[in-house]
Amino acid sequence: MGKHKAKVFEAALGLRQEHVVEIQECLLGAATTYDCIATKSTMHGQHYEMDFMLTRDGKSALVRAVWIIRHDEKSPRLVTFHVL
Repeated sequence: MGKHKAKVFEAALGLRQEHVVEIQECLLGAATTYDCIATKSTMHGQHYEMDFMLTRDGKSALVRAVWIIRHDEKSPRLVTFHVL
């Protein structure tokens, strides 16, 4: 995570770099529960956004995950993840 995003995640949800496995699990769980919205299509592929409430240790924040499926691939890749 970038410095600014890291500070926001820590302030909003108490998440730090050492919680990377927990973050991955949250993203994978959300991907099976929430809908992704197709946004822009670029020369690199189709982008999708997924907004959801993330709750941890009594704190909640609305977060956004942005994914891309490249033209020559079938599986999505995470582009960015941030607190809204």
